[in-house]
Amino acid sequence: MVSAWFSIHFIGFCICIMLLRVILKQKDSKYRHMLINSTIFACIALVGRCIYIYETSMDGMLVAFKIENFGKCFAHLFVLIFVVRYQRLRWPKFLFAAMFTFHVIAAYLVVTCQYHNLYCKSMELVDTPLGSIIVFEKGSFYPIYGLFMIGQMLMYFFVTAHVWHKHRKNRIKSKAYRLLFISSIPPMVVLALQLTHTVKNADFIPLTIVLSIVLLLLSVRKYGLFDLV
Repeated sequence: MVSAWFSIHFIGFCICIMLLRVILKQKDSKYRHMLINSTIFACIALVGRCIYIYETSMDGMLVAFKIENFGKCFAHLFVLIFVVRYQRLRWPKFLFAAMFTFHVIAAYLVVTCQYHNLYCKSMELVDTPLGSIIVFEKGSFYPIYGLFMIGQMLMYFFVTAHVWHKHRKNRIKSKAYRLLFISSIPPMVVLALQLTHTVKNADFIPLTIVLSIVLLLLSVRKYGLFDLV
């Protein structure tokens, strides 16, 4: 079971590398680097998850967790910025700067989590069918961070829904943006389930990153996302 779980995430990492190669071959633009950043951070998240799955020591798993967390929050932020700027949507200039700053603060608190009680009060190693995992006793910052990520995911959900609706009469554009809209749903649903403790002792967010990367790859490669402005 652990090997299969690892293989899924490793395949996702390989697909992520494929997407990065496809993006790098696209015509250079002021939008491309944001999608490159998002893909690189997604790769970092999946590398962290692959290490986490096979690591057995608390210290090693904690390092892997920090790598994964760093990657997955910035991956989502940059893909949101990409869609907003690519479609020339009017958003307050300070908003993304504020969101980026929040993520930097959150990343710092996660990286230093063993030295304070803001992110977690305690942690223990628990065995599951998918391998050992770290179970955290949540600190005061944890629910704030979770709600912030839900808010960010809702932004992406509504932005992609708006863009898909705007281009619904164009068959090619509609298909490309529909894939982006679909990719917004799994991470948001899974995170909501985890925050409400409906899903316990498992983190499926990296798996939703794999799904989102596949849909993004299809959008870029099959429907020529970069040619649709």
